This record gives sequence, C-alpha cells and structure tokens, in this order.
Amino acid sequence: MSVKYFILCFFIASTTGYAIRNELGLTEDIPETKICEVYSQANNCTESKPECFTQQNCDTKQKQNCLTVWTLIKETNKPLLKFKSCFPAKYPTKYLKTKECTATSDVDIPRYSCYCDGDLCNKGLTWIPPIPETKSSTPASPASTQQPKSGYIRYTIAFIIVVISVGLFVILVLNHGRKKKCNDDDEDEKKQILEIIGSPNLPMDLNTIKKIEIIGNGCYGTIWKGQFDKNTVAIKICPEQSKDVWKNELNTFKTPQLKHDNILNFIGGNPYYSNDKPEYWIITDYHENGSLYDYIKKNILNVNEMCKIAETMVKGVRHLHSEIPGNMAYGYKPAIAHRDFKSQNVLIKSDKSACIADFGFAIEFEPGNVCSNVHVQVGTARYMAPEALEGAMTFTRDSFLRIDMYAVGLVIWELMTRCDVLGTPVGEYKHPYEEEVGPHPKINTILPIVAGEKRRPVIPRAWRNHPLLAVYCETIEECWDDDAEARLSASCVLERLINVRNLTKQNSLSSSTNNIEDTSV
Repeated sequence: MSVKYFILCFFIASTTGYAIRNELGLTEDIPETKICEVYSQANNCTESKPECFTQQNCDTKQKQNCLTVWTLIKETNKPLLKFKSCFPAKYPTKYLKTKECTATSDVDIPRYSCYCDGDLCNKGLTWIPPIPETKSSTPASPASTQQPKSGYIRYTIAFIIVVISVGLFVILVLNHGRKKKCNDDDEDEKKQILEIIGSPNLPMDLNTIKKIEIIGNGCYGTIWKGQFDKNTVAIKICPEQSKDVWKNELNTFKTPQLKHDNILNFIGGNPYYSNDKPEYWIITDYHENGSLYDYIKKNILNVNEMCKIAETMVKGVRHLHSEIPGNMAYGYKPAIAHRDFKSQNVLIKSDKSACIADFGFAIEFEPGNVCSNVHVQVGTARYMAPEALEGAMTFTRDSFLRIDMYAVGLVIWELMTRCDVLGTPVGEYKHPYEEEVGPHPKINTILPIVAGEKRRPVIPRAWRNHPLLAVYCETIEECWDDDAEARLSASCVLERLINVRNLTKQNSLSSSTNNIEDTSV
C-alpha cells in the first residue's frame, strides 16, 4: 500500500508542478529581445518603401519586447501596418511568450497588436482571421455496450481521473488568486496600446507638428520653433549625414531617470520622410530666452541672476553625472558625460533657471564597460580640456566627467564677466580665450595656449577681493586645473556655490546695495 500511495503522490506532484509551471509561463526559455524592427505609417510611410523600415536597439536595462500594431482593410480582410517598435514588457500576458508576431482578433480594442520575444521577431506578421463557429455534422459514435473485464483498466481510468481532478483544482485555486490582478493588467495593457502613438519612446506622428521659424543652425542640424498639441516646442532636425549624432542624442534622452528640472525636457523623436528624403527629428520644450550664450550677450546679470543660473546649471550637470539605482518603477540610470558642454548648450528657462541641452556626443557609463572605441577630440575646441586637446587621457568614467567639469569652470567664468555685482561698468561679452586665439579657434591654435603654456581666462583682481566672487574664483580655478584628478566634481561645486550664497545672503555686495537672495530651486 505504501508503494502505491508513493506512486500516486509522485504523479500528482508531477502533474500539478507541470500545470503550475505552464500556468506561470515557465515551461519555455524565452530569448532576450535586444533589437526590433521600427516602422511608422504616420511619417508619410507605406509598406512599399523599404527605407521606412529601420531597426531600434531596445532598452536592455529593462525587459522589452517587439510590438506590431495594425488595422484591418475591411474589403480584403488583410492587415494594414501602422507601426512597429520596442515596447516595455510590463504585463504577464500570453502575448509575451511567442517568438513570432502572430495574432488573431482576440484583442478587443480598435487596433490589432501582437508582441513577441527575440531579436527582430516583429519583422514578419502573421494574421490569422477568426474561424466562424459551426455546428459539427459528425454523428456521435454509439456508446460501447462492452463492459471492461480487467480490474487493471478500471484502476488506471480511476487513477487518471484523480490526477486530472487534483491538477485542475490547483489551477483553479491559482487562477482565483490571480484573477483580479490579471484583469487589471489586461486593462492597463489595452490602455497603453491605445495611447501608444503619443509615447515619447515610440514613433510620433510628426505630421501633427507645425514648423514656425528657424531659431538656430549648427554643424549637425537646424533648430525650429514649432507647435505641437497647442504647445510651443523646439524641433531639432538633423540631416542624413548627422544620423549617428541624432541617434546618440535620442538614446540619451531615453535613459531611465534622466528627467530633471535642469535637463532639457524631451517630448519625442523619430525619422521623418519628406519627398523620400529622410530627416531625423527630436522634439523638446521650447525656451524663449534661448541659450546662455545668447542671453548673456544681450543682458547684464545682477548677482541673484548669476547665482541662480550657476547653481541650476551645476545641478543639471550633477544629475547627468550621477548614477541612480533602478527600482520597481524605473530602470538604472548610469553616469553620463556630456562631452560638448558650453554656454551654447545651456538654455535659460522663463524663471531664469538653467537646463542642459544637446546630447549628441554624450556617453553613458555602464558598470564594467570600457569606452575604448570612443573618439576623444569631439565638441568645441575652446571648451576642451588640455588632456582632450592632446588626446592623452584614460578611457574611464571619471576622466570624461572631469573633462565636463573643465568646461563648467569656463562657463561660470563667462557668467561672472557679465555680472554687475561690483557696481562698475560691465564690458562686452567675450568667449573664453577670445583675446588669445580669436572667436573661432581650432584645436591646433588653442592647444599650445591651454596645454603648452597652461594659460586660463583672466581673473580680475577685483573679483578676488569680493566675498562672493572670491569663492567663485577659487571654484573655477579648481574646475579648470591642469591636473584632471584635482578638479572638483559637480556635487562639490554646487555645495560651494550654495554655501557662499547663504553666507553672504544678507550682506551688501556693492555700492548699489545689491543683496543676495535665496535662488535655490
């Protein structure tokens, strides 16, 4: 008897275990999705244009699947492709367990969709129309009148019934506990699919964006003022030859937990095809004051404006350089080096705070990864640190962050040159090193000045005799130190700037009785 009971328990456990694993989707190894096909009908694309189909590297910091969305042509009952992309795998649905994009009409939303796992699994699309229910015309077989004579057969049938009953009971218990959660997940999933076109991480309908006027031109694209959903936006349009820079900036904007008050707010971006000629768009918030460079060329700052711009700018750099652990809601944010930090890439918001922009050359530093194939001499020559000008640096995270901090020191110096804190006439704006190398230096002209002679922008004696400016002077000198390892981090710079403002907040700072106000945001 004990052997029979052991065998019975073994089969019940095995069957139940398999049922549980199957119910939880653990019976098959699912491949990790790293790349998906991308397509958007919204951008003047049709399925007959091969150039409309591109590939997208999925966010490996969080689980993602490939997604395809389409509608049906009623006359032919054939699918009409809408778009394809990577999509966050947040829901434990059956759609996430397939290796091909195959679906039927069981998704009760206005658009059809399918998910799949595995690289480029959404390159193809299999649409299986629903099969109408029909009554079977096959007559039922008459019941056998022959009674089994073997006791073995009776015991076998009874055993199978017991095993199936126990297995079904376990599955029903599991389903009862999970029913409400799964239903909630399905509703969230349907809602996300309906809103998917408006997601900044997926293709946007660029036809809904109106270009108003050009507000800037650069080596890698044109900046337009535009309108999107009744809001004024900035549109950065890169040509085909700048596709790699556009792609790098787009990927940086999509970094988990990058969003910050002092980082330019990203709205969306994807390719746009105009007369079969590709353009690469990035949509962000629009700031009427323009760049810090433009603002201080036209305006003289009071001490409170200088402090607010400097502090908020450094807050943005500190956030960019910081590593932030992932959690249940957001993925891990790595440290990011800007690599083209300058006053033209700092924007002034309506409240006179600053935000960091232009991430075309930015690098993310994943733990354990070495950036050995990165070109060092990128960005703007006058803001490049001596080791970058010489091409003599180690390819580590800290090395690249210190190059950013060298440029931060120069930008703070620019702010100080346009501040009336001393109550004396303020001169015209000048670039760092403009007196030494002119307005548009190249690497070979600024290299001997910065790396050879180790010269830096001139600091007037009057600044060192002022209680607030003296601390600013000491700070920028430690930022642009020739020894990269001696440079201050963004956190240290911010701490100094806030401390000196607090210490001198109530003191008279000039003959015009300028007082420091609390500029923290």
